[in-house]
Amino acid sequence: IGPNFCLTNPKARERMRTKLRQYIESDRADAKRRRTPPPFLYCVMQNDCSDYFCRCPDCRRITEAGGESALNLDLINFLARDIAKDYPDIYIWTSAYAYSEEPPKNGMWAEPNVIIQLCRTQANMHSPAKDDASSPFPGYLRGWRKCADSIAMWTYWIFFWESYPMPYHNIDLIPGDISSPEPLPTVLKKDYPVDAETPPAFLAQAKDDFCQVETTVFYYRALQAAGVKGCRMV
Repeated sequence: IGPNFCLTNPKARERMRTKLRQYIESDRADAKRRRTPPPFLYCVMQNDCSDYFCRCPDCRRITEAGGESALNLDLINFLARDIAKDYPDIYIWTSAYAYSEEPPKNGMWAEPNVIIQLCRTQANMHSPAKDDASSPFPGYLRGWRKCADSIAMWTYWIFFWESYPMPYHNIDLIPGDISSPEPLPTVLKKDYPVDAETPPAFLAQAKDDFCQVETTVFYYRALQAAGVKGCRMV
């Protein structure tokens, strides 16, 4: 029916609920064995490279009233309510990405243990997010603040689009967003750990993947320049 599985199908939801609980139980057992804190963030996010979730009658009933983001949030809230019964310390992390970036139009509110990661894809990537007046992103951010307690922002500091051939990154814009009078929610995403003991072969492999190592270091320095406390490389 669509590029993603049906989000309203009871059997699909039950399978997701069961699988998520299996992950949590397994992680808790591992953490206990290793004497380390267990994970408290679990990501449940949509597939990439598509433009809708599902178009079955039940899913369309939700999207016609609230949009694609409402359909995703309906599923996420279902999982979050179930998990909160036994794991009140766990947050479900989901994305508002591409076709689900626009906030729900039907007044749907995210459960308290849900984190909305608003992805900055429909934006002027040569402008700081706080000064971006030429895209719908600022409006999306304001809208999500009205229907979610916890929001994070996914921003791109490497350009993957042909419309932004140069420069390769926009790291210099990030300190302004972080240190602005009304800081935007920001998440530091690192695809690779980088420290003094990282094996050279690992660094070489990471370097081949969109130069993530170099940009991770640049991003770290940008955070330092913005005066973010407690920032360190791991």
